Amino acid sequence: MNLDNYKIGVLCGGESREREISLKSGQAIYETLKEEGLNVVKIDVHRDIMKVIEREAIDIAFLALHGGWGEGGTIQAICRLMGIPFTSSDVLGSALAIDKLATKKVLKSEGILTPPCLIFSKKDIKKKGYLENFAQQVKVKLGFPVILKPVREGSTIGEKEIRKKDNLKSELESSTNYGNILLVEKYINSTEVTVGILGLGDDLEALPIIEIAPKAEIYDFKCKYTPGEAEYIIPARIPKDTYRKVQTIALRTSKALNLEIISRIDILVENKNIYVMEANSIPGMTRMSLVPRAARSAGYKFSDLLIKMLELSLKREQSTDNE
Repeated sequence: MNLDNYKIGVLCGGESREREISLKSGQAIYETLKEEGLNVVKIDVHRDIMKVIEREAIDIAFLALHGGWGEGGTIQAICRLMGIPFTSSDVLGSALAIDKLATKKVLKSEGILTPPCLIFSKKDIKKKGYLENFAQQVKVKLGFPVILKPVREGSTIGEKEIRKKDNLKSELESSTNYGNILLVEKYINSTEVTVGILGLGDDLEALPIIEIAPKAEIYDFKCKYTPGEAEYIIPARIPKDTYRKVQTIALRTSKALNLEIISRIDILVENKNIYVMEANSIPGMTRMSLVPRAARSAGYKFSDLLIKMLELSLKREQSTDNE
């Protein structure tokens, strides 16, 4: 498919807590597509984005927006409204994947294991005894340690390991800055892996599995973005039969959540138990990000991966037009 006749807009930045990461992804994509001789412009997304898209007259949107507008379905809905193909899952898949609670509900309905959790609500925090009762439930039903997560943040922002009941109570109160709903998940002593998924509809490809070996107890924001704080092993050091099962479960997860073009499924492997933690509908896209690493192991140069994503976005748009 010839991309020479298309103007590509790399949409990045935005207003989420992942803005700086998004700008790095956007810059890497922009520079690589420029090197390939394509007509490309980088756009820092703000609330006037529809006017900017009209002014720039782009033909395809390469979405490098992480969190918020980018992974929640907002920018996808704008692109749909404006008739512009885009390089991510559609509105429904994006909205499901950004919400960890919605993701868990879909996975459970599909018979896919996900770590047990309890849900903490900010609106109930002022109720007498709520905080103490919730912490006690966590102790009884999940045990310590646990992982505290905001429901709608990416890049492990706001994620914390909690080892004691009293610590949980104080962390719950401070973590409501990340949203009105929090998840408290059972800590599973396991091997953490991630699987990139590339493709459309039923034609999906599971990329080589990456094992994530953090130096810290959990793979948190600091560990993820500080050089030398984690080791990434490709292929993951898990048994061959488990390896195949992990890829199969990642593909099932992607289909269940309506994810396509590109996604990344984060998974915990505990002996024979395989737990899906969450799904990323717009994973990091610098040359050293996890999906490009996996794609490189599968034989895709970074430029090949980006062009493949653009081609898939056009293919989806053409199939939609023919319906």
